[in-house]
Amino acid sequence: MRKMRSTFLLASTLVLTLAWPVVANAAPDGKALYGSKCASCHESDGVPKKMGAGSKAFGDPEFKAATNADAIVKITLEGQGKMKPVKSVSQEDASAIAAYILTIGAK
Repeated sequence: MRKMRSTFLLASTLVLTLAWPVVANAAPDGKALYGSKCASCHESDGVPKKMGAGSKAFGDPEFKAATNADAIVKITLEGQGKMKPVKSVSQEDASAIAAYILTIGAK
């Protein structure tokens, strides 16, 4: 019985050790981050709410033609106009959000 417990603990440790890099390196989910960090002002479909008044709808072809992922990341991290910087996101998270924003309204 004791040997079986030791074997189980060793196997469990090995599995967790090998799986950790996969979990640690998982890419951020841009859609989920957008939902939790951006949708309160920009709606889930990218249309600005009253709080976000003055910003373009993310699905608008004019918006898409005038921006790119780097510009969205910069605005997310540094702010612009009424939008304050989103301090609770990392550069990697902001990149995932930007990539997702560029898919809003795409057909």
